[in-house]
Order: sequence, then C-alpha cells, then structure tokens
Amino acid sequence: MIAVGARFAEGGNYYIFTVFILTYLSEQLDLSRQVGLTGVMAAAAVDIAVIPL
Repeated sequence: MIAVGARFAEGGNYYIFTVFILTYLSEQLDLSRQVGLTGVMAAAAVDIAVIPL
C-alpha cells in the first residue's frame, strides 16, 4: 500500500497537470487540442532527456 501511495505521489501530479493544461488551453484560451497535445509531447520529450541528468 505504501508503494502504491508513493507511485501516485510521484506520477499522479504529472497526469493531473497534463489533463488540467489540456482543458485550460482548449476551454479558456480557445486553442485547439492539437496545440496542447503537441506542447505536452514536447515537454515529455524534454523530461525524458533531462531525467538522467
């Protein structure tokens, strides 16, 4: 149970923020979801490259 909680604390915030930013971009800023998805994919690629550092 502790491992499940630790995993949620580490990864859960990322998923909550990703859903929030996609909704915010499309509903509040009137941008297409494609723009948001492209931004999230670019950020994830940078994250993958920076993790080993």
